Amino acid sequence: MNTVKQENITLTGCVDCLMIVANDDASGMDAETEATVRAGINDWAIEGYVLVPGDDEDHFSRARCEVCGTHLAGARHEIVAIPR
Repeated sequence: MNTVKQENITLTGCVDCLMIVANDDASGMDAETEATVRAGINDWAIEGYVLVPGDDEDHFSRARCEVCGTHLAGARHEIVAIPR
């Protein structure tokens, strides 16, 4: 049994990731974008985390999304990875 306590991790995610994490809503995405986002979320699940929306205000960034890996500039939002 793994007794190491994992901590919450605060990520910076794109709006597409936020929409799926918060509402499981991919209606504004094409199939390729949805697949990329869901694969990123699944990678965190494999590592033992559940993703939930954070509390911060959005901000514009050119930084890579820490969930799906997109490098497209745009709004970034706080997404928290909580250990299961």
